[in-house]
Amino acid sequence: MRTVERLALCAIVAGALGGCGGSEYQNPRERHGTIDTGGQIFGPKRKWEEGPVTLPAYPEQANFLRFDIFGPSRSTYYLDTRSISIGTDGVARYTLLARSQEGVENVTYEGIHCEERRWRPYAYGRGDRTWLPARDAQWQAVARQKVDDFRFTLYRTYFCPDGYPRRAPEEVIAEIRRQYQAGPLDERR
Repeated sequence: MRTVERLALCAIVAGALGGCGGSEYQNPRERHGTIDTGGQIFGPKRKWEEGPVTLPAYPEQANFLRFDIFGPSRSTYYLDTRSISIGTDGVARYTLLARSQEGVENVTYEGIHCEERRWRPYAYGRGDRTWLPARDAQWQAVARQKVDDFRFTLYRTYFCPDGYPRRAPEEVIAEIRRQYQAGPLDERR
């Protein structure tokens, strides 16, 4: 094939693959579509909507699994292994127990939206072992804290490595066990 024919063929292929001239889309993800968690291409990115939330059964002490956090802490943190879920909406939901050095316990049911790096409470535990639903709770940024950095640790290490949720609760539990057995996170940096 002569050079002129090769150049003409390349121009035709490039035009077919890349489109000719300007595109109505400026963002390549909009032009080519995005991939959802099921691997299906569905066109321009849709606005995210949170799925329905059902409060779990109130946790039992036997189901709590301790996890390590980054940095200093005034509390010890546990997740209720039976409450961990990964929603099709990309939100990891869990029941958290924070026990202070004085023995005071706070129980919350929360969610972390991995792709947006945001969290929100759904309910607070009461002394009679029932849930008090959170009113008008808004999504908040998962920010680094100097002390008690448990949400950032949950986001970065256990629920959302690389900004995307783990596939199943069993993966989260296995990672907590693996990390906790390896010793404090700060000593492994």
